[in-house]
Amino acid sequence: KQWYQRRVRAIAVDETLEALFDIQWHSYVALSLFLSVYIKCTAASIPSGDAGDFILAAQHFGVAHPPGYPLYVTIGYLWMKALPFGNPAFKLNLLPSFIGGLAASAVYITTY
Repeated sequence: KQWYQRRVRAIAVDETLEALFDIQWHSYVALSLFLSVYIKCTAASIPSGDAGDFILAAQHFGVAHPPGYPLYVTIGYLWMKALPFGNPAFKLNLLPSFIGGLAASAVYITTY
């Protein structure tokens, strides 16, 4: 009886891993689809509004106007250092595109 219970658990784990792989594969497709559309529509220079302040703050790891958005500036600083190509405005404008693609992938996973 113990051998049978272990075999049933192993089958359940295998089926769970297969289902997880199927979800991951489809979520990668959703990520690449949305990311390609977002990158195509990303501004190559400084957009209007407060974007210039955030780009400058993220590039020099400074503080934008109050409240300063410290998490966005910190992630933007690390993101800009990680990307070896493009001007600072384009680099930081890619960050919301990438986060939006991850969000689309997460929505796909949760609703699948």
